Formats: sequence, structure tokens, C-alpha cells
Amino acid sequence: MPHVHNGIGTWYYGKRRIHRYKKTCGFCQRVGELESYDTTLYFVVFFVPVIPLSNKRVLECCPYCKRHRVLKLKKWEEAKANDTATVLERLKANPDDRDTILAALDLALGYQDADLFEQLAQSLAGHRKDDAAIQLKLGAGYAYFARYPEAEEAYRAALAVNDTPDVRELYAHMLLKQERPEEAAPLSRRGP
Repeated sequence: MPHVHNGIGTWYYGKRRIHRYKKTCGFCQRVGELESYDTTLYFVVFFVPVIPLSNKRVLECCPYCKRHRVLKLKKWEEAKANDTATVLERLKANPDDRDTILAALDLALGYQDADLFEQLAQSLAGHRKDDAAIQLKLGAGYAYFARYPEAEEAYRAALAVNDTPDVRELYAHMLLKQERPEEAAPLSRRGP
């Protein structure tokens, strides 16, 4: 993490490709809107950026404790490109393989790539209404990218295939996020 003493040290400046997601901070355990973004680490004098040191990818910066994980941006981009190429090759070889589709969706979520997730969801997974695991992954992904109506639709499809308390809870949670408690209440009261 950057550190400044008497206005001299290192500090981040600029934020690009920002992704925000509400969840529990892994450091302070408080719930907040964690932020991931690309930035540049500078050597600063009196808080004025003087020398750019390196580009970074900040992961899940907590709004309360400010702690986060960080990677060199080049390393992040290389890992993303390699992992994406590998999973796309597997999809090209067998586009209907369930495990590969799930791995591809996980990859898009792991790298916080909404465009890749949307592309995969539309072309490979969206029509698989009979597969609860794929629909649950779609629901989680759409929720992660704050696309609640699409998440609700995926959870509803998963519930139609696999009516369990866990799936009902996810579906009810999505209804609550959309401020529809009257629809969520029966889901939480229903037995297995």
C-alpha cells in the first residue's frame, strides 16, 4: 500500500476501469462497497505526484479501512489474457461442455470483466434453462455486475429446475435487492 510521511512518499493517482461491489471486507469484516480499479503509483512530494513508478490493479479497496490487494497492471493483464485464451480454446473445442461454460463464467467474474461475462452469458449459457448450476452462476454474475433483473430471471430459472432452500434464498435475496419484500417473503417461509 502507498505510504506518505510529511507529504513525501508514494500514492495512487487516477482511477480507470472501476468496478464496485457491495460485500464484506476481508480485512476489517465490515460490509461496504469495495472498489477495484487500475491506477498509477507515484512518488509524491507534498502530495503532488512527481514521478510515476508503476501501473497497478487495486483489488477490493475497502471504503472504511482502505486496505486492499494490489497487482502490477501488466501482470494482471497478462494473466487475464492467458486465462481467457485457455478457456476460449476449450470452448472452441467443445462449446456445449458444462464444466467449461462454468469455468468461463468464473473467469469473467474473477477478472471483473462485464463485457466477457455478457458475451458468454448470451452466446453459451443463457439458453441453458434446464441446468440449475449454470443458471445459478448466471444469477451470481448478473448480481455481481448489479444487473438485478437478469439475475432474478436466472435465479427463477434455477428455481424451476432445482427447488431447494438455498436457491429460494438466493432468489428471495435478489427480490429484496429490487425492493420487493412482499414477493420475497413467501420464498423464505416455504419448506424444502
